[in-house]
Amino acid sequence: MDGQINVWNTATRTLQGTLESSESGFEWLKWHPRCHLIIAGSEDCNIWVWNADHNAFPSIFAGHSSTVTCGDFTPDGKLICSGSDDATLRIWDLESAQCRHVVRCHGYHTQGLTCLAITWDSQSIVSGSQDNSVCIVNINSGQVVGSLVGHTNSVECMGISPRYNWVATGSID
Repeated sequence: MDGQINVWNTATRTLQGTLESSESGFEWLKWHPRCHLIIAGSEDCNIWVWNADHNAFPSIFAGHSSTVTCGDFTPDGKLICSGSDDATLRIWDLESAQCRHVVRCHGYHTQGLTCLAITWDSQSIVSGSQDNSVCIVNINSGQVVGSLVGHTNSVECMGISPRYNWVATGSID
């Protein structure tokens, strides 16, 4: 919660570098699937992007109006998907730092997002929310294409099987 991310070498147990942001805390972080980029969601409503090789941050993705609570790179590494307490899902182009889609309102979550997972083919995002719902969104169109019903409390975690079209969701219920 100090606005810093430490990058460690586990083989030597040494600190490789410290990545700093604003004084806001971080909610999560993810490594790029193919290079040494790190993204992290912050309480300051932004997604911070760093190059871990150079301990430098090349960009900030701004657009959410509340804490960025979850996010990840697509498996192909071209896009970033992020969810927020503002009940929106955003799909960003990594290279241009432009938001491609904002998913919100009718047919989507009514409360803050808590978790998301991206299919191995980079085609769909599954997101969970404090409103007990699970939604499936097409990454290319930004459209909600389905929902999974069954929880009676906030959906807090999920995972997608790399071999099957299966999603596991966990809830406070």
